[in-house]
Amino acid sequence: MAQEKDEFDDDDVPAQVDKSEATSAELAGFFKEVEQLKNSMEDIGENIASIKSLYGELLTATSTEQGKGKYCGFLVPLANF
Repeated sequence: MAQEKDEFDDDDVPAQVDKSEATSAELAGFFKEVEQLKNSMEDIGENIASIKSLYGELLTATSTEQGKGKYCGFLVPLANF
């Protein structure tokens, strides 16, 4: 019984791999962008944790003055974006 070939059965066609410097430079640029995004996401995560912590402390403050004076600049970590 003969097997039917489909569009993915291209065993006869050699793979085209371009190992040029341009491709290497493009990949290096791509991975640099990925690393920058990872660092940005880590910074955002740290800022969110800081804001959650400060927000929790504000909610548990026993008086408005206690929270007001200490945390009036609690959004300062956001200025780093």
